[in-house]
Amino acid sequence: MAIEPHRKDSPFGHQCCDPQEQLRKEILLDQFFKEKPGLSNLQQAKDIDSHLGFKIPKIERKLLKKYRAYYKKSDSSNSKGFHSESETWVGLHPQVLLTPYAEIHRFLTFLKSYDPKIVVDLGAAYRRIGIVMSNILPTAQFKGFEIVTERLEEAKRVYASLLLENCQIEHQNILDDSFEIPDADIYFIYDFSKLEDINLILRKMYKKIQRRNFFVVAKGDTVRTLIEAKFPRFWSNQRPIHSKEWSIYSTSAKLNFSLSRLEN
Repeated sequence: MAIEPHRKDSPFGHQCCDPQEQLRKEILLDQFFKEKPGLSNLQQAKDIDSHLGFKIPKIERKLLKKYRAYYKKSDSSNSKGFHSESETWVGLHPQVLLTPYAEIHRFLTFLKSYDPKIVVDLGAAYRRIGIVMSNILPTAQFKGFEIVTERLEEAKRVYASLLLENCQIEHQNILDDSFEIPDADIYFIYDFSKLEDINLILRKMYKKIQRRNFFVVAKGDTVRTLIEAKFPRFWSNQRPIHSKEWSIYSTSAKLNFSLSRLEN
């Protein structure tokens, strides 16, 4: 069940002749991003990408033609090199690389009641979080960082078409020594690289607890295992909330919301 522009049952199908204006209105509807019965989150995300005008498969294919796939060994038998010393996941299926919109909608819906003002995505790819924020946290600021220029430019193009004014996206290798993690109320981090790289970013975030409280949304086995084992102040004061795909940690605020209620 793909999302189609100008469907007859669309709430705005007969009211807006400008497709872009229709999209801007549709992303403000809760049901646009919510899980759909009978449709996997990955397929729904693919449909939404297409509906919003993203050209993600095309861009990822071009990257794979230009750079060596992440799963291939580094040797001299191929003229293509890796994109950079940092892991960029070139060659990974885009719907595996990216967090589904429905998952983002769930954890942002949960955190909405805490009135976050700034959300930072550490390794943002095509910046889906910023798009869903326009629905749930329309006045909050989004800051995303991405090392792959082609992904960054595509996100900027779609953001511009949707008039997302509260979204800031920067070309940045977050593993650079000079990179300073900005202050935020919510940080999103996933298994973006090797264990030691993830550990480096978590250490930088950990230092911020001394002067402010925040939430960490972590996706992936490695980052969650590291937080549980090495960074207890992310969660020791408040019991974290775990779903199959992600976990929410709070340095201070009580997480008094159940996943079962969130799923309804």
